[in-house]
Amino acid sequence: MAGKWSESQRQELFEWLNEEPNVNWTTLGKHLSLHRSSIQREVGRFGGRNGYRPALAQKTAEKAKSRPKVTKLSIAGELLERVIKELKLHRSPVAIWADLVSEGAANRVCVETIYKAVYGGILGINATE
Repeated sequence: MAGKWSESQRQELFEWLNEEPNVNWTTLGKHLSLHRSSIQREVGRFGGRNGYRPALAQKTAEKAKSRPKVTKLSIAGELLERVIKELKLHRSPVAIWADLVSEGAANRVCVETIYKAVYGGILGINATE
C-alpha cells in the first residue's frame, strides 16, 4: 500500500494541493515523477484534496511496511504440503501455480510467493535441488 512514496514527495504534494487546490493529477504526477493514478489514490486515501495530511500518510505507510506479513505458505496446511510435494518432484513454481489456477483452487498462491518461500528457506527445500 505504501508504494514508492517518500516523505518529501508527500510534503511536496501537500504544498501543491494547498497552493493550487484545482491542479490536475497529471500535472502533479509529472512534477513528482509518479503516475497520475498514484497521486489520485494517495490523496483519496489520506483525506482528499482539502484534507490531505502527509504526516498521517507517512506514518500509515511506515506501519504497513514494518508489520510482519504472514504468507499462506508459512502456515501448515494442504496448500503448503502440496507445494512442497510438487517442488520435490521438480515442478516449477509457474507450473504449480498454473495447476492451482486451472483447478479453480480457492486456496492458492501466486508464483512470486512460491519463489519467495523457496529462496527464503520457509519450505525447507534448497533452490538448487
